[in-house]
Amino acid sequence: DAVNTVSITHAEEVLTPEYGEGIEDVLIKYQDKLTGILNGLDTKEFNPLTDPNIKSHFSVKSVNRRAENKIALQREFKLPRSPRSPLLAISGRMDRQKGLDLIVESLPKLMENFDFQLVVLGGGDVNFRQFFLNLSIDYPDRVGVHLRPSFSLPRKIFAGADILLMPSKFEPGGIVALEALRYGCVPLVRRTGGLNDIVEDFDPATKTGNGFSFAGVNADDPFRAYTYQDGSATDKISSMIAAGASVYDVAELDTNIGRDDHDATAWAASGKWSPYPQEIEGSGPMAFAYTE
Repeated sequence: DAVNTVSITHAEEVLTPEYGEGIEDVLIKYQDKLTGILNGLDTKEFNPLTDPNIKSHFSVKSVNRRAENKIALQREFKLPRSPRSPLLAISGRMDRQKGLDLIVESLPKLMENFDFQLVVLGGGDVNFRQFFLNLSIDYPDRVGVHLRPSFSLPRKIFAGADILLMPSKFEPGGIVALEALRYGCVPLVRRTGGLNDIVEDFDPATKTGNGFSFAGVNADDPFRAYTYQDGSATDKISSMIAAGASVYDVAELDTNIGRDDHDATAWAASGKWSPYPQEIEGSGPMAFAYTE
């Protein structure tokens, strides 16, 4: 017999009181039989080349077409057309487990200091919904909201937004991050569960990685500093918004959209900010490249 969970990191987490939900002692007893197998995607179902939910179909060979989806998403959320503005997204249940409290605490200052747009999709906690509704009233040209569940909007968001915010307190599988990557949307995540296994921090020096991550649980943690492969902390990306903006402006950065089933979807700029990934040799951890 075997015991299985939905990611390698979650298989380690469930052995602790924080994540074991009261059965960690039992799981520790049988940990030699415990494994984690990361979720995958049906790449025929989640295919930006054929998906009927999105306006413009694209693949790694025609990724310039993705620009139309960003414009369509801005129109859907009644935001001004702004192809060069970073477009951030939140998609999912409004809950503290999803790290929404971190975003709520940080967003007002970020809105004052950085130029970006934000789309928010999801139902749930009334206090979070009211916060984002008020934010959309205060910034009608920068924040658009759809504060109830939707089956069609998530893929429109993944196909049109630049960065998906997922600062979850815990996330066993992280399937939403995989869906976003499949459609070329960069995940910014807290390192927990499947998110830890899916997202490899982007390193501008080596041009590897497929997203951004942080490990803390304080409101400043997603927006402070990032550690690259050499182990040194850098404040080059001093906030979540600066993270996107900084990478947009770094010259000669390439995307890690993979050529085959061993590479991951990701992005960056080439010479100047471009929201469209270019096809290069990649080394991401997941198998969700576009194909034609």
